[in-house]
This record gives sequence, structure tokens and C-alpha cells, in this order.
Amino acid sequence: MTRRSKTEGGPGHAPRRSLSAARSADAPAASSRTFADRAEAFLTDRRRTVILALIVLSAVLRVTYFFQLSAGPCLYQHRWKQTDMNFFDLWAQRIAAGDLLTTEVLHPTHDWHKLIADEYFKIRPDQPALLLSQWQGPDAAPPAATLLWNRWFGRKTFHQEPLYPYMLATFYKVLGHEVRWVFLWQMLVSMGGNLLVYFLARRYFGDLVAVLAAALVVLCGPLLYYDMLLLRESMIGPAGLLLVYLTERARDRSTTRRWLLLGLAFGFAILLKSYLLLMLAVVLGFLVTNQRRTPRLMATRAGALVAGVLVVLSPAIVRNVAVGVGPFSLSSVGPITFVCNNTPDCPADLGFFVSDRYIPGIMAKAEGRLLPCVLETLKTYDNPFRYVGKPAATFAAIWRWYETPNNANFYYYRLHAGILRYLPVTFWLISPLAFVGLLLGARHVGRCWPLYALVGTTIIVLVVFGVFSRLRAPLLAPLAIFAALTVAQSVRWAGQRRFLHAAGLLALIAAVGLWTGRPLSKGRQMIRAFDYITPYSVYWTAKINDAAGAGNHAQAVALMEQSLRFEPDSVKRLGPLRHAGTVDEMELAVFYARVHKAYGQGLRQVGRSEESQAQMRRVEELTAAAAR
Repeated sequence: MTRRSKTEGGPGHAPRRSLSAARSADAPAASSRTFADRAEAFLTDRRRTVILALIVLSAVLRVTYFFQLSAGPCLYQHRWKQTDMNFFDLWAQRIAAGDLLTTEVLHPTHDWHKLIADEYFKIRPDQPALLLSQWQGPDAAPPAATLLWNRWFGRKTFHQEPLYPYMLATFYKVLGHEVRWVFLWQMLVSMGGNLLVYFLARRYFGDLVAVLAAALVVLCGPLLYYDMLLLRESMIGPAGLLLVYLTERARDRSTTRRWLLLGLAFGFAILLKSYLLLMLAVVLGFLVTNQRRTPRLMATRAGALVAGVLVVLSPAIVRNVAVGVGPFSLSSVGPITFVCNNTPDCPADLGFFVSDRYIPGIMAKAEGRLLPCVLETLKTYDNPFRYVGKPAATFAAIWRWYETPNNANFYYYRLHAGILRYLPVTFWLISPLAFVGLLLGARHVGRCWPLYALVGTTIIVLVVFGVFSRLRAPLLAPLAIFAALTVAQSVRWAGQRRFLHAAGLLALIAAVGLWTGRPLSKGRQMIRAFDYITPYSVYWTAKINDAAGAGNHAQAVALMEQSLRFEPDSVKRLGPLRHAGTVDEMELAVFYARVHKAYGQGLRQVGRSEESQAQMRRVEELTAAAAR
């Protein structure tokens, strides 16, 4: 009886070779080897050293970032109540306090929720009284806007996927309510993601591409930035890479155990971010198609994959059944997210946008249900061809250099963490290189389709549901592999004296770079007014008030002096000869006039009268600059 080969492809099928292995087999004589060939051989012989260097550099950068950011307001951004960070923190505290099943109806009511609710009540004036009359809780009824959004969000349905808040709750329960422990964990996960980039790039494209890709992710400012935000983006990227890695292991040796392990990983990934279901569908489709000639083995392995997913999802399924919602309901924000991103007046490159013109009417008809929300949103277009431009514009925004802020601002964080300013890699560099790399790697898609599946499914979700910095952050690491492929290919062609090919490649990169590097629209600021105002309000104001309330006016003055180190340059330039020219400058002038006034009053209290008078003159200048 012939023993079946354990390699993918069935009996008699030779094991797949990476590109580096294929090149080694056809390596030229030492005298004719190019620089790329020599670099490939050099790095292949020193893999352990490369891995050690990758770990050490990743750790050093993160330790530096941790201490730089711990000394200022950025560590406390989650205190701002208008953010997902604040809601994750609140949700985790409720779980840690004993609500293990999240049996309480728990959804945020931010200012934009209230705006939409108020407009909805103008359309349906009977609703406030009806909602309040249906309240059955032991306490006083919350505002009608909260009750309305609770209904639209499916009441006890998880607001977003539950893995991240339950992870936070575990940290809070064991180590106390201290976000630093969470950030340290996220940094460790991020370092694991860097290693996965190296291993996957080496597998697909060889050691030279692997080292280049690893260098790109290690030196990537936006990836480091998310390690210290109370958001799951720093974990979603590594989770996607782990799925690709485990898929490759299952392809190498297609055993039931490995497909089960992959299913377990998919279960956790889906609990972290449910759009990874799309990648699961791609992997399952590959498994069924690839092993269709052995239906019994195919059924066994596909069953193991699905069983692994269901085992991990089972606690959420049991919880959902227990509280009376759909068993597979893992998030309630999909419908409103689609609506917000797809109204006719939504700018594709502005980030999260709330249309008070369209959304109230859409929600009045759709009542928060996904398919009706999609249909009612599409009906807002008087011409179906107008909608075609919406996903095209969103696709273009995915590749743009600018880190569109949401919850926090990358460029503001760079003011407080010098390490972010000096790291050279951002989407400005990654985008054109990766875009070209995806084209270069297409001829190898049969070998590296899991990586393409991760990138492709993520892009599809972004096009449909919207894009800003935090949502596209999980793309950075997989795109770095394709960016590195572009760099390595240009080096190879140059070394082989294929100068026309190399020149054509550079021209293509430059052309794509002009598209991805297009400047911001006139008057748009990289750091918005409330990106300055919010951290000041949640951090500096609280510390200053505490010091002043305790009678320690000298400390309060010292804190105000420290806070003014981060006063925007645009505000410092305002005065008799330069007035506020934008709405942002006007808001900042008004805000910092109050800050300087408080500073002047504090200086007077500690006996520094001359400096106090100078501050009061500055208050007058800023007030006048804002009024004109």
C-alpha cells in the first residue's frame, strides 16, 4: 500500500520551495553573483543573529517609547469619554466588578449619538415618550437618546467584539486598574508580530526580503504608536499574521491536528475582530477545493477547522443565548458604521463622519438592522453611478500617507514621544512600495495566497466600512512584506544590469508615490484643535486643579509651565500682527487665552507679579487674535 505524502497536493507531489530555495538551486558561480545574491547568502547564514537583533531592537524602541509617553498626557487619553478607549475601559471595569456575562445593556452615548437621536426625534416625535414608558429598570430611566441607541444596537448584544475588553478586565482584576500593564502586554504582542513578518517574508521571498520587511516594521512609527493606546489595533495586526503563519503550517503538513489548531486561532481572532471571518472563508474554500479529490480527508480537516472556531466561540454563543440575543452576535456597530461611511456627503479621506442630514432618516426606516441600513443608505443616491465613486475614493484613502486621527492623533503623540518623530517609516514610505510589491508578487500568488487573502479581505472591509488611521493599522505589517519585495527586486535588477527594468520599477514607484503622497486640502491641519484641547482637559487641568485645591499654588504654577511647553506654534505666532486665519486657530486661541489667564492668576498668587502681568497681556493678544 502506497503511503500518502503529507505535503499539500497529494501523492507524489514534491514539497513546495520558497523563492530563496529556488534561487539557491540555480545560484550562479561565486564570481558572477550580484550584491543581492551575496546579501541573501550572508543573511541566510546568520539567521539567529538577525532574529536576536530584531528582538533587541524591537524591545529597546518600545522601552524608550513607554518611558517617553509615561511622562505626559498621552497615557491618559482613555479618560476622554467620547472615545472607544473610554468605553473599552468602562466595559472592562464592569466585567472585573462581577458582570462576567455583560448582562447589563452597555453601549456608549457619545455626543454624535445624541445629535442623531435629537434629529431622529424630530422625525418621530412620539418616540421619546414611548421609549421612556417601556423602561423597566430598577433605577430612573436614562435619557431617551440612550434608550434609542440601545434599541438600535440590539440591547444586550455586545457593542463590539468581546475579546479585548475581557482581556482588559483580566488585567484589571489581577493587577489593578492600571493601563500600563495593558500597554506592556500590547508591546509584547507587537514584538511577536515583528517576528512573524520576518518568518513569513523569509518563507515567501527569501532572507533579503525578510530582513528588509523586518526593518520596515521595527522602524514604523504608526505601529509603535498603537502599542500605547487602549485599542485593539496593536493586536489585530499580529493576529492576522499568526493566521497566515498557521495556515502555512497546515499547508506544509496537512494533518487534522494542524487544521484544528488553525481553527482555534481563527476563533480567538474573530472574537478580537469579526471581519477575520472573511479570511476564514477563504481558507476554508481553499481547503475544500484543494482536497476535493479525497473527500473523506477533506471533510475531516474542514471539520477540524470549523470545530476549532466553534470551540473558542462557544462561551460567547452560550452567553448570547443566556441573555436572549442572536447566538453569533459579536458586534452591534456594523450597520451604523456602514451608514456613516456611505452617505453621499461623507468625505472619503476625512475619517469618521456623521451626517445629520441623512443618518436620522436612514435609521428611522432601518431601525439599526444591517440589510435595511445598507438599502436605505444606497437609496440616498439619486444616481447609482454616483455611489461607484464612493468605494473608489475610500480605496484611494487607504493608501494615502496621512494618518487620519480617530480617538487619538499620531502627530500629536509625536510631540510627546521623540522616538515617534525619528522613526522613518510611515505609510508615506510603505504605500507606494507595497502597492508595487503586490503587483510584483502576483506571479507567486499560488505560493503566498494566505498573505494576499489577509491583505485583500482587510481592504474589502475598509472600502465598505470606512478608513482612518486605526482601522488600516493592521495592514501595515503585511504590506511591509510587499514593500520589502519591491526594494529587493530593484536591487536585484540593478545588480543584474537590467537597468531598464530597474528604471521602470522606480518610475512606477514614483508615479504611485505622487498618488499616495498628495497633500492635504488647503486649511486642513495635521493636528486639529481638539487634539490639543482634549489631552489638556483630561490630564493637565485635573492635575492643576488638584494642586490648587490642596493649596499648593507653586506646584500648580509649575504644572502650567510644563503644560505650555506643548502650546502649538500656530498659537505662539498669534498676536497684534497675526490673527487667527482658520476655525482651528480661533478655537486654540480662545482655549489658550484661558490657559494663560489661569497661569497669570497662579503667578500672582505665588508673588511673581511682573510675570503675571505679562501673561495677562498675552491673554488680551490671544482674545483679540481670535475675534478678528
